[in-house]
Amino acid sequence: MLKRKILFFISFWFFMIYCFAMLIPYVIMYLPVLNKRQQHLVYFMQWSWSRFCILISGAKIKFSGLENVPKDNIYCVVSNHQGMLDIPILMRVFPWTLGFITKKELLFFPILNFWMLAVGCIFLDRKRPRNAVTVFERSVKQLRNAHPMAIFPEGTRSKTGEIAPFKPGALKLVLKSQVPIIPVTIDGGGIMEGTNKTDDVFVTIHKKIEFSEIADLETAQIAAKIREIIVAQVGKKV
Repeated sequence: MLKRKILFFISFWFFMIYCFAMLIPYVIMYLPVLNKRQQHLVYFMQWSWSRFCILISGAKIKFSGLENVPKDNIYCVVSNHQGMLDIPILMRVFPWTLGFITKKELLFFPILNFWMLAVGCIFLDRKRPRNAVTVFERSVKQLRNAHPMAIFPEGTRSKTGEIAPFKPGALKLVLKSQVPIIPVTIDGGGIMEGTNKTDDVFVTIHKKIEFSEIADLETAQIAAKIREIIVAQVGKKV
């Protein structure tokens, strides 16, 4: 397990630096808005990086529900969170760059911060409550502008492989933006953490939930509804 982790991290940074070097001629330093050509290149690099990470990890990914992946880019992905492979898995399956809300500390990692900014990640300073309002508003704007985002309502990776209760606050983003939800079940994503006994990972993309279906619900009800959909697929291995 330790050797696998070391190999994964070395490969992770090597490929990220390689992609960064390839992108320099197109995007020099951080640009708040990328043009269409640059966005397509960023997506290609992201897709390549995610496939590389999955390959190096030794994970055997089995997808179902690929027909439920939207053709447009107006949606919010809601998934359970089992391990460090979850992000590469989501980036691998969706046909455009996915942004994430992440902790501000990652902004200080060279090269990694560049990529996170390029794919549309938004950084949250947990020590400044007022910053959460700004992050929330930027996330809503991004979703409405057809730049999909992914959220993990559990708040952190599962240490046991079990799906923890979803935090209702995370779903306020969906209510405010009024975009459809794509629930995703990741079953066995804790390979690198040792919570998965095999290398098999089963990923299910569920049918889209239109905003009109949840518009009258409270955030706690929405969280419970989505969690129920995600949990129901765990253990089915399809």
